[in-house]
Amino acid sequence: MTGQRLDGVVAVVTGGNSGIGEATCRRLARDGAQVAIGYLDNEPRAAQLAAELSARGPACLAVYGNVRETASVQAMIEQVRAGLGPVGALVNNAGIGTSSPFGELSEKDWEVMLDTNLTGAFRCIQAVLPDMLAAGAGSVVSISSELALTGGAQRAHYVAAKAGLIGLTMSLAREYGRRDIRFNVVAPGPTDTPLLGPSGRAPAYVDTLPMGRIGRPEEIAAAVAFMCSPDASYCTGQVLSPNGGAVI
Repeated sequence: MTGQRLDGVVAVVTGGNSGIGEATCRRLARDGAQVAIGYLDNEPRAAQLAAELSARGPACLAVYGNVRETASVQAMIEQVRAGLGPVGALVNNAGIGTSSPFGELSEKDWEVMLDTNLTGAFRCIQAVLPDMLAAGAGSVVSISSELALTGGAQRAHYVAAKAGLIGLTMSLAREYGRRDIRFNVVAPGPTDTPLLGPSGRAPAYVDTLPMGRIGRPEEIAAAVAFMCSPDASYCTGQVLSPNGGAVI
Protein backbone atom coordinates (compact mmCIF):
# COMPACT_ATOMS: atom_id res chain seq x y z
CA MET A 1 0.00 0.00 0.00
CA THR A 2 1.44 3.37 -0.98
CA GLY A 3 1.08 6.71 0.73
CA GLN A 4 0.38 10.12 -0.72
CA ARG A 5 3.23 12.33 0.45
CA LEU A 6 5.45 11.71 -2.58
CA ASP A 7 2.93 10.83 -5.28
CA GLY A 8 4.25 11.84 -8.70
CA VAL A 9 7.82 12.40 -7.49
CA VAL A 10 10.69 10.69 -9.29
CA ALA A 11 13.38 9.98 -6.70
CA VAL A 12 16.93 8.78 -7.34
CA VAL A 13 18.70 6.93 -4.53
CA THR A 14 22.38 6.19 -5.14
CA GLY A 15 23.69 3.04 -3.48
CA GLY A 16 20.07 1.97 -3.33
CA ASN A 17 20.37 -1.80 -3.32
CA SER A 18 21.61 -2.39 0.24
CA GLY A 19 21.61 -1.00 3.77
CA ILE A 20 20.25 2.50 4.32
CA GLY A 21 19.86 2.94 0.57
CA GLU A 22 17.59 -0.08 0.21
CA ALA A 23 15.52 0.93 3.22
CA THR A 24 15.19 4.42 1.75
CA CYS A 25 14.03 3.04 -1.61
CA ARG A 26 11.40 0.98 0.16
CA ARG A 27 10.18 3.91 2.24
CA LEU A 28 10.05 6.39 -0.65
CA ALA A 29 8.14 3.88 -2.77
CA ARG A 30 5.75 3.26 0.12
CA ASP A 31 5.15 7.01 0.25
CA GLY A 32 4.23 7.05 -3.43
CA ALA A 33 7.46 7.97 -5.22
CA GLN A 34 8.74 6.40 -8.42
CA VAL A 35 12.17 5.30 -7.26
CA ALA A 36 15.31 4.87 -9.35
CA ILE A 37 17.54 2.45 -7.49
CA GLY A 38 21.11 3.44 -8.25
CA TYR A 39 23.69 0.67 -8.02
CA LEU A 40 27.36 0.07 -8.75
CA ASP A 41 27.46 -3.68 -8.20
CA ASN A 42 25.05 -6.55 -7.47
CA GLU A 43 22.76 -5.69 -10.38
CA PRO A 44 20.50 -8.72 -9.71
CA ARG A 45 19.69 -7.40 -6.24
CA ALA A 46 18.84 -3.95 -7.62
CA ALA A 47 16.65 -5.44 -10.35
CA GLN A 48 14.89 -7.69 -7.85
CA LEU A 49 14.18 -4.72 -5.57
CA ALA A 50 12.87 -2.64 -8.48
CA ALA A 51 10.54 -5.45 -9.53
CA GLU A 52 9.32 -5.95 -5.97
CA LEU A 53 8.57 -2.27 -5.43
CA SER A 54 6.95 -1.87 -8.86
CA ALA A 55 4.61 -4.76 -8.10
CA ARG A 56 3.40 -3.01 -4.96
CA GLY A 57 3.01 0.55 -6.25
CA PRO A 58 4.38 3.10 -8.70
CA ALA A 59 6.94 2.00 -11.30
CA CYS A 60 10.50 1.76 -10.04
CA LEU A 61 13.72 1.25 -11.95
CA ALA A 62 17.22 -0.15 -11.31
CA VAL A 63 19.91 2.08 -12.87
CA TYR A 64 23.66 1.57 -13.02
CA GLY A 65 25.80 4.53 -12.01
CA ASN A 66 29.36 5.02 -10.83
CA VAL A 67 29.39 8.24 -8.83
CA ARG A 68 33.15 8.53 -9.41
CA GLU A 69 32.63 9.03 -13.14
CA THR A 70 30.82 12.09 -14.48
CA ALA A 71 29.79 10.38 -17.73
CA SER A 72 28.36 7.44 -15.79
CA VAL A 73 26.33 9.73 -13.53
CA GLN A 74 25.00 11.64 -16.54
CA ALA A 75 24.04 8.38 -18.26
CA MET A 76 22.30 7.18 -15.10
CA ILE A 77 20.17 10.31 -14.87
CA GLU A 78 19.34 10.19 -18.58
CA GLN A 79 18.13 6.62 -18.07
CA VAL A 80 15.95 7.77 -15.18
CA ARG A 81 14.45 10.57 -17.26
CA ALA A 82 13.71 8.18 -20.11
CA GLY A 83 12.22 5.51 -17.85
CA LEU A 84 10.42 7.50 -15.17
CA GLY A 85 10.59 11.22 -15.95
CA PRO A 86 12.37 14.32 -14.62
CA VAL A 87 14.01 13.94 -11.22
CA GLY A 88 12.31 15.65 -8.31
CA ALA A 89 14.28 14.17 -5.42
CA LEU A 90 17.84 12.95 -5.02
CA VAL A 91 19.28 10.96 -2.13
CA ASN A 92 23.08 10.94 -2.15
CA ASN A 93 23.64 7.69 -0.30
CA ALA A 94 26.43 5.95 -2.25
CA GLY A 95 29.59 5.86 -0.19
CA ILE A 96 32.45 3.90 1.27
CA GLY A 97 33.94 3.71 4.74
CA THR A 98 37.43 2.71 5.81
CA SER A 99 39.69 3.48 8.75
CA SER A 100 43.41 4.17 9.00
CA PRO A 101 45.78 5.90 11.42
CA PHE A 102 46.31 9.37 9.97
CA GLY A 103 50.07 8.92 9.71
CA GLU A 104 49.54 5.84 7.54
CA LEU A 105 46.82 7.34 5.36
CA SER A 106 47.93 7.48 1.72
CA GLU A 107 47.04 10.25 -0.69
CA LYS A 108 45.30 7.63 -2.82
CA ASP A 109 43.09 6.53 0.08
CA TRP A 110 42.28 10.19 0.78
CA GLU A 111 41.44 10.89 -2.87
CA VAL A 112 39.24 7.81 -3.30
CA MET A 113 37.28 8.59 -0.14
CA LEU A 114 36.60 12.22 -1.05
CA ASP A 115 35.94 11.39 -4.70
CA THR A 116 33.33 8.80 -3.73
CA ASN A 117 31.63 10.32 -0.71
CA LEU A 118 31.82 14.04 -1.53
CA THR A 119 32.59 14.64 -5.19
CA GLY A 120 30.20 11.82 -6.10
CA ALA A 121 27.38 13.82 -4.51
CA PHE A 122 28.56 16.95 -6.36
CA ARG A 123 28.33 15.07 -9.67
CA CYS A 124 24.84 13.75 -8.93
CA ILE A 125 23.52 17.13 -7.83
CA GLN A 126 24.82 18.81 -10.98
CA ALA A 127 23.16 16.09 -13.09
CA VAL A 128 19.68 16.46 -11.57
CA LEU A 129 19.68 20.22 -10.96
CA PRO A 130 18.35 21.14 -14.44
CA ASP A 131 15.21 19.06 -13.80
CA MET A 132 14.59 20.77 -10.48
CA LEU A 133 15.20 24.24 -11.86
CA ALA A 134 12.78 23.56 -14.73
CA ALA A 135 10.15 22.31 -12.28
CA GLY A 136 10.70 25.14 -9.82
CA ALA A 137 11.03 22.66 -6.97
CA GLY A 138 13.13 19.77 -5.73
CA SER A 139 14.72 18.11 -2.74
CA VAL A 140 18.27 16.81 -2.28
CA VAL A 141 19.16 14.79 0.81
CA SER A 142 22.77 13.76 1.36
CA ILE A 143 23.70 11.01 3.79
CA SER A 144 26.49 12.16 6.08
CA SER A 145 27.40 10.69 9.48
CA GLU A 146 27.19 11.63 13.14
CA LEU A 147 31.01 11.49 13.04
CA ALA A 148 30.89 14.63 10.90
CA LEU A 149 29.58 16.36 14.02
CA THR A 150 32.14 14.91 16.44
CA GLY A 151 35.21 13.71 14.52
CA GLY A 152 36.49 10.17 14.63
CA ALA A 153 39.91 8.75 15.43
CA GLN A 154 41.50 6.95 12.47
CA ARG A 155 38.66 8.17 10.26
CA ALA A 156 40.03 11.55 9.16
CA HIS A 157 39.41 10.95 5.45
CA TYR A 158 35.90 9.62 6.03
CA VAL A 159 34.94 12.40 8.41
CA ALA A 160 36.38 15.07 6.12
CA ALA A 161 34.23 13.79 3.24
CA LYS A 162 31.09 13.53 5.35
CA ALA A 163 31.63 16.97 6.89
CA GLY A 164 32.17 18.31 3.38
CA LEU A 165 28.67 17.13 2.49
CA ILE A 166 27.30 19.34 5.24
CA GLY A 167 29.19 22.38 3.92
CA LEU A 168 28.11 21.66 0.36
CA THR A 169 24.51 21.29 1.48
CA MET A 170 24.43 24.52 3.44
CA SER A 171 25.97 26.47 0.58
CA LEU A 172 23.50 25.12 -1.98
CA ALA A 173 20.59 25.75 0.38
CA ARG A 174 21.56 29.42 0.41
CA GLU A 175 22.09 29.53 -3.34
CA TYR A 176 18.85 27.83 -4.40
CA GLY A 177 16.43 28.60 -1.58
CA ARG A 178 14.54 31.18 -3.65
CA ARG A 179 14.12 28.57 -6.40
CA ASP A 180 12.32 26.25 -3.95
CA ILE A 181 15.02 23.58 -4.21
CA ARG A 182 15.81 22.27 -0.75
CA PHE A 183 19.12 20.77 0.34
CA ASN A 184 19.38 18.86 3.60
CA VAL A 185 21.55 16.28 5.34
CA VAL A 186 20.69 13.15 7.30
CA ALA A 187 23.63 12.19 9.52
CA PRO A 188 22.98 8.72 10.97
CA GLY A 189 24.57 7.30 14.06
CA PRO A 190 25.66 3.64 14.20
CA THR A 191 23.21 1.70 12.05
CA ASP A 192 22.79 -2.01 11.40
CA THR A 193 24.16 -2.16 7.84
CA PRO A 194 27.07 -4.00 6.16
CA LEU A 195 29.13 -0.78 6.47
CA LEU A 196 29.09 -0.87 10.29
CA GLY A 197 32.20 -2.60 11.55
CA PRO A 198 32.76 -4.67 14.70
CA SER A 199 33.68 -1.64 16.82
CA GLY A 200 30.26 -0.11 16.16
CA ARG A 201 28.55 -3.29 17.26
CA ALA A 202 30.70 -4.00 20.32
CA PRO A 203 28.52 -4.32 23.45
CA ALA A 204 30.85 -2.02 25.37
CA TYR A 205 30.29 0.74 22.81
CA VAL A 206 26.57 0.14 22.34
CA ASP A 207 26.12 0.37 26.10
CA THR A 208 27.42 3.96 25.99
CA LEU A 209 24.56 5.04 23.73
CA PRO A 210 21.66 6.62 25.65
CA MET A 211 19.19 4.37 23.84
CA GLY A 212 21.40 1.33 24.37
CA ARG A 213 21.15 0.02 20.80
CA ILE A 214 22.24 0.72 17.25
CA GLY A 215 19.81 2.07 14.70
CA ARG A 216 17.76 0.23 12.11
CA PRO A 217 18.02 1.22 8.44
CA GLU A 218 14.28 1.85 8.41
CA GLU A 219 14.70 4.52 11.08
CA ILE A 220 17.20 6.40 8.93
CA ALA A 221 14.99 5.97 5.88
CA ALA A 222 12.10 7.60 7.76
CA ALA A 223 14.25 10.70 8.34
CA VAL A 224 15.22 10.80 4.67
CA ALA A 225 11.61 10.41 3.55
CA PHE A 226 10.59 13.30 5.80
CA MET A 227 13.24 15.57 4.30
CA CYS A 228 12.15 14.61 0.78
CA SER A 229 8.49 15.23 1.48
CA PRO A 230 6.29 18.34 1.55
CA ASP A 231 6.17 17.89 5.33
CA ALA A 232 9.69 19.38 5.34
CA SER A 233 8.80 22.25 3.04
CA TYR A 234 10.38 24.83 5.40
CA CYS A 235 13.56 22.82 5.97
CA THR A 236 16.67 23.62 3.99
CA GLY A 237 20.33 23.67 4.95
CA GLN A 238 19.54 21.46 7.95
CA VAL A 239 21.24 18.45 9.51
CA LEU A 240 18.94 15.80 10.96
CA SER A 241 20.91 13.24 12.95
CA PRO A 242 19.04 10.10 14.08
CA ASN A 243 21.76 8.64 16.31
CA GLY A 244 20.19 7.19 19.44
CA GLY A 245 21.66 10.01 21.52
CA ALA A 246 25.26 9.42 20.45
CA VAL A 247 25.41 13.18 19.78
CA ILE A 248 23.41 15.39 22.10
